[in-house]
Amino acid sequence: MTKRICYNNHVSVLALLILSGLSGAQDRIDEDADKVKKPCQKLHFIRKARDALSGTLQNALMVATNLITEAKVFTLAACTADDAPAARAYSFLAALATERAKKAQIDAEKSRKLLAQPMAVFQRREGQIEAVLAAQPDTITFPTAPTPGSTQAAQMGSATGKKCDITFKATSTAVPTCMDSDRNKEAIEKTAAKIKTLIKVKLTPDVAFSGGTFKISIAASGTVKDIDQPANTDNDACATTSSGTPNTKAGANHALGILSVQREQTDYTAEETDVVPEVGANDGRCKKDETASTSLHVTQKQMAHAICKWQEATAVAAAEVSGQKIQDLSEQSDAQQLAQIVLTGEIKDDLTDAAKKKLVIDILGDKEKTINDRFLTPIEYKKQNSKSETNRTTKI
Repeated sequence: MTKRICYNNHVSVLALLILSGLSGAQDRIDEDADKVKKPCQKLHFIRKARDALSGTLQNALMVATNLITEAKVFTLAACTADDAPAARAYSFLAALATERAKKAQIDAEKSRKLLAQPMAVFQRREGQIEAVLAAQPDTITFPTAPTPGSTQAAQMGSATGKKCDITFKATSTAVPTCMDSDRNKEAIEKTAAKIKTLIKVKLTPDVAFSGGTFKISIAASGTVKDIDQPANTDNDACATTSSGTPNTKAGANHALGILSVQREQTDYTAEETDVVPEVGANDGRCKKDETASTSLHVTQKQMAHAICKWQEATAVAAAEVSGQKIQDLSEQSDAQQLAQIVLTGEIKDDLTDAAKKKLVIDILGDKEKTINDRFLTPIEYKKQNSKSETNRTTKI
């Protein structure tokens, strides 16, 4: 009896860190992105975009875990295979899954480190937009109600005028619910989900984070009657009304009162910013904001740079082996290289594409089937039959 030795083959595979393209979807993405305008919409966009990219990283780690599981299953199947060709095929698949799992783990960890800085920028931006939302004046408090025609400390220039303190306070917007009734919510979420492919984005202008300009409304309290006659005597007043009643110059009911205090502009017009600059890139394909280190807030350019770097760092994990069609697998370079090593012991540069594909198919067989159908389903069938046989023997 020939003793079968189970082993794993390890070969290097090509890098699988790629950046998604857009093709014809760009117009629709831009149309949706144009609806991200108000501070609350910006906040919703940032949070959803962060979820999308974090989810991509988590998916890469999950794929790596699944590939490790596949490798273990294929290794065990190689040990229990019915013949040498089947054992060779399972060993090939185990080695391929193992190498892809290693690469997926490396790429995911690399991306995690690269994402640290953009993540910090996004978190700062999120906090700043929350501050903008919270800085909207909500209620104005006067010493007394500004009632025209009455003596009040809130009036200026009156006979009884004195020091007047007017305050206003801001009530934070309910951030988690401020998007609930926004009709553009779905479009904003679509834009966030496509952040990996955005080439332009509309951002809140830098001026929005500068503390703002406030507007104070002043109105007259009382109305000075028409003067149409000279004064009765030299001591009464400069002039009198038609009724002949002297009119004092500094009457308490003839003054100005502060009626309201409000922020001059609550919604800033978003400005289009290039994520991937057409010219002037100074950090790979991205453009770094040279003034970012001296700015108290995250600038538009800094935000665009963070999105750009985030795109570069997004890992697209290696495809799991089991769900692929053998024909498709035969066209992938890592599978072709491994097949050459298994069948020829070396990697040759002069092989045609057709020859490389044939080597993979020679190992795996029926190119129209998926790996799952050809190699995993039989294992499950064998397992079920084994259980049935055991049960039958027990009953006998």
